[in-house]
Amino acid sequence: MRHAAWAAMVVGVALAVAAGDLAADDQPTASQRVTGDRVVTTAAVERSMDLCLQAIADEERRHDWLPPGLLTSIALVESAYRPAGQNRTVPWPWTINSPHGAFYLPSRGAAVAQVEALQRAGVRNIDVGCMQVNLMHHPRAFRSLHDAFEPRHNVRYATAFLQSLYAANGSLFQAVGRYHSSTPTLRDAYAQRVFARWGKAPEVTTVRSRHGLGEPASPRLVESLLERPAATMTATTGGFGGRHGTARGLDDRGAQPTRATGLSGSSLTNPNWAAPPR
Repeated sequence: MRHAAWAAMVVGVALAVAAGDLAADDQPTASQRVTGDRVVTTAAVERSMDLCLQAIADEERRHDWLPPGLLTSIALVESAYRPAGQNRTVPWPWTINSPHGAFYLPSRGAAVAQVEALQRAGVRNIDVGCMQVNLMHHPRAFRSLHDAFEPRHNVRYATAFLQSLYAANGSLFQAVGRYHSSTPTLRDAYAQRVFARWGKAPEVTTVRSRHGLGEPASPRLVESLLERPAATMTATTGGFGGRHGTARGLDDRGAQPTRATGLSGSSLTNPNWAAPPR
């Protein structure tokens, strides 16, 4: 999230976003194509392409308060990636963002290994997955790193966090902004960016549900997310345990880090800087 995946039933409708529809700063360059340390087959890439979108579709079906397309827009702002040889840009499930840069890995296993390498080096401020949930500010969001990169878990947690923010202030625009940051300038700029991608005017700050209900459903906590005791996570106006009320927490770092293809082995030395900050 800048601060924690519609569906087969609507395959590709408003989900598969063509690269030409994205802002230039959202399109990874050729130097950012992920290959990892081994050959990544076309089939493996294609299997990953729609994982976030399918998870998002599931959440849209579960929540009447959630307007179609909003989660996709957030996910594309957070983890947009176009693999080499593909003609569309999608939220990439194996995305990592940290002070060392952004990494687009070829698989969940590679993504978990990358986070473990960062953590061994003392890095704690790390965003993961489709919705870029921040592991430092949301330490109880997932049972494990493996679960953190599971698109359904990642998107479900992010949806519940967004829902808690919406329920707290009644404004989707404000909720989207706070998903990124509680700092007003960063909050508003992020919300503007998401709403522009979504194609909605920022003035439309509240959305009635598909069944005509004016209020969003009450936030459903961990028992509906990961089937864990609710006592492990508290929903407040500041979010699910987020010290800064944000899911990603990058506002503490200033400018966004440069995107990078990855690290060499488990070392944090000599990252391959690939592009200017988005």
